[in-house]
Amino acid sequence: MPRSKVWSALGLVLLLTAVAYASYRRRAAPLPAAELLPYQARASELPKSEREVYAAIRLGLKSAEATRARTKAWPATFEAAGLTWSKRGQGLYINYLGLPAQASQLRWLVLIIEPAESGLKDAPAPEDDEHHTLADGTALHVTLWSAPHDGPSPSVTLPFPAAEGWVQRLSP
Repeated sequence: MPRSKVWSALGLVLLLTAVAYASYRRRAAPLPAAELLPYQARASELPKSEREVYAAIRLGLKSAEATRARTKAWPATFEAAGLTWSKRGQGLYINYLGLPAQASQLRWLVLIIEPAESGLKDAPAPEDDEHHTLADGTALHVTLWSAPHDGPSPSVTLPFPAAEGWVQRLSP
């Protein structure tokens, strides 16, 4: 093979590698604040005590998801971060509402959207902040929300908490 073709092939490989790496870095990097929706904020912007609550909720969610995969039902209670939890569900929507002991702390909401029966195992969801795949292959949409602990708590299942003033918390 002539030397010029080798250099051309090597140059093409290097170019494709650089493009692939740049694409990966763009996807792996967190969204800049300007790209967040008005109802979204990073959990890293919370005070340390609330970041710890956020982390505990994410751990508690793994346990609840394991129960859901094993028993095909969500647990009646959600254990995380010393909050008082209640569960509500309507159709494909499940809410776990966590209320703190002190009014100065945030209240938390875990919103889980189950797939329609026809879509339970069509294609695996990407694993990220909002998409979880259970051990049985069920793909879920899961979001964590916070709001000040003032005013009445929701008495119904919230399919879109932002409409009620809640802030979706995203990992850093």
